[in-house]
Amino acid sequence: FFSSRRRHTRCSGVSWARRCVQETDLQQIYFKSFVIFIFIFIVIFIFIFIVIFLFLFFFFFFFFFLIVIVIIFFVFVFVFILILIFFIIILIILIILILIFIII
Repeated sequence: FFSSRRRHTRCSGVSWARRCVQETDLQQIYFKSFVIFIFIFIVIFIFIFIVIFLFLFFFFFFFFFLIVIVIIFFVFVFVFILILIFFIIILIILIILILIFIII
């Protein structure tokens, strides 16, 4: 009455229908949990990548901005010193000319 083929299947036994359903449910649960785990892993990875990218972008942008401001400041200081030296030279020349005209 019992064939050996049916006894060795995955769903053999007295309650074969219940065991088949349970095994299928477990496989689906494992698969769904694996898919959810992969999805969460990818989302966390993308989030971490975006956070690191934004941090580095603003970090370098801030330092680039700071370097540009420092360069502009030193350029203005240099130009101011050059203008000051130019006016001092002009003033010295004028003083020399005035002294020359007073003496002559």
